Amino acid sequence: GTVVGAFASGEVVAVLAANGNDLWTQSLSRSNRNNALSEIRDIAGRPVIYKGDVYAASHSGVFASIDLRTGAGKWVIPVSSITTPWPAGDVVYVISKAGELICASRETGQIYWIVDLNKNFVAAKGAGKFFARGSKKVRPYWSGPVLASNHLIVVSSTGTALALDPKTGKQQNTLNLGAPALMTPI
Repeated sequence: GTVVGAFASGEVVAVLAANGNDLWTQSLSRSNRNNALSEIRDIAGRPVIYKGDVYAASHSGVFASIDLRTGAGKWVIPVSSITTPWPAGDVVYVISKAGELICASRETGQIYWIVDLNKNFVAAKGAGKFFARGSKKVRPYWSGPVLASNHLIVVSSTGTALALDPKTGKQQNTLNLGAPALMTPI
């Protein structure tokens, strides 16, 4: 009975589905803005409702768990992301803007592991290699993750799909897509 939306202001808003009445609002922007990127407060990835909690990440560096019923923050991790988090079982996964795949506890926010997709998967047919855009070298954009058939799937703007072990983050398989992938697979 609750609809949750995210906005460019960095706010996550919950409303009653029946009548649109506001339930709560939570801001996912940093209070100390010490660089220009932290001024971008947008929540580009969709918030996710899972087992009574809302998971959302902002561009300004706030990845949070929020109680769906009350709007109270449960935990915050300093992660800048523009992708949709993926909760599963007792963990939640998110990809940072820097290309790190992060696995954290759904209950406490404790980080279990971080895999740098740009460093660890360079051998995967250009998966983590920087590519040229004009005269600049640009870091690949990683999208996902999606959990399917006991594989954590991520895709990149270099046209690579990776299947990772959801428990450890170790690479299990690589697929050359033949074209850039800019959206989360389904």
